[in-house]
Amino acid sequence: MKIKKEQGLILIFFLIIFQISTQAFAFNYQIYFQEDDEISWVCNVCRSEQLENALGKNWDEGEYDLFLDIKKGAKMKWKIESIDESQQYSNSTDQPEDCFLLSYSYWGWTEEANWGSKEENKKEFAFENPNHYPEDFIYPVFAPMWLPGPVGEYMKELEPRLYKGYTVDGRVLLTITCELEREELDDTYPKQYIKVLAMYTDKGILRSYKLYLEDHHVILDISLEDIPYLELIFPIILTALLIIGTLYILWKKVD
Repeated sequence: MKIKKEQGLILIFFLIIFQISTQAFAFNYQIYFQEDDEISWVCNVCRSEQLENALGKNWDEGEYDLFLDIKKGAKMKWKIESIDESQQYSNSTDQPEDCFLLSYSYWGWTEEANWGSKEENKKEFAFENPNHYPEDFIYPVFAPMWLPGPVGEYMKELEPRLYKGYTVDGRVLLTITCELEREELDDTYPKQYIKVLAMYTDKGILRSYKLYLEDHHVILDISLEDIPYLELIFPIILTALLIIGTLYILWKKVD
């Protein structure tokens, strides 16, 4: 059966209305992981000399977990203690705004098989509304360790607030990419072109973090431990099935 012209116009009209309503819809963001969850990452590649050449002598120092004393073969762990709602000052609105406040126990990068005692308790926040981040925002280690959900929608709404070197894919493989040219941020930093590719689970947890140089040479590679294989390929399979199903339906209608 062939699609009539009037039917085609009606279909296009409803698709436009759906797109507009989807964009106008305000998501009620939330945290998808839970208290007492334990999250651990492993460092697969760490080329310290090249990282120092790109990011400076103190690249692995500071308060941020991802780079702090990292080395190849080491592991880092969080245990979620509490997830609360709080407020943080926003440069975007010049007033306190609602945010998610994450408290967690922290075990720093270690090569020991036994985790031992936690090093300290830490806190991090994320605005409930992505538009409350400042303009040209750059994450301290170029990508967040976690995000509220629905993750894809949060990432898409966050993208306009990010620095121009960022691109976001919030559809299938949830990714944040950050590209920075040499001396793009200031007179000395970064010391050469770098690219960071961060991938996330559907719960908003950092799944994979890779830092490249201009020749696509990976100098830092971090991944979430114990990712089920099905979880890795499920988004790809689902998207493929949706595309095949849609093409089949359209083919049958015009046949």
